[in-house]
Amino acid sequence: MEDLTTDEILGALIKRRREDKGWTQAEYAARLSEYGSTWHQQTILKVEKGTRPLRVSEFMVHAHVLGEPASLLMHVLDAHHRDDDYVEGAEGQEALHRVLMHLVDASAHSQTVVKHMNELTDQLVELASTQSQASRDVLNMLSKEE
Repeated sequence: MEDLTTDEILGALIKRRREDKGWTQAEYAARLSEYGSTWHQQTILKVEKGTRPLRVSEFMVHAHVLGEPASLLMHVLDAHHRDDDYVEGAEGQEALHRVLMHLVDASAHSQTVVKHMNELTDQLVELASTQSQASRDVLNMLSKEE
């Protein structure tokens, strides 16, 4: 495997996130088009292959539509380039690429876990509030009986 360019790495990350969401290239292009620029399925194909570079403003829209922090995608790109000097051979590059993709996956899963934890916290607060009101009602009833 030859060394991947930044555009190829970013394209692979975008493709992975798009596929994780179950979107076709055409569906993804339509979602991107909601933010101004006209996107077509062929443009998405070129971006995912790394043959069509992204402008910074486009990169930010992609990150937003995919629900990924732009900083995470930048960190993955930076880590790939920083570690290139330390990873020798095509097998090492392939291994590094797999690790970076797992990092992006882990981030998406952790965001889901945090969302569920927040929902559970809200439910616990509501339950505690209900319990507290029920306790006050019982105390009021007991004090009236005395």
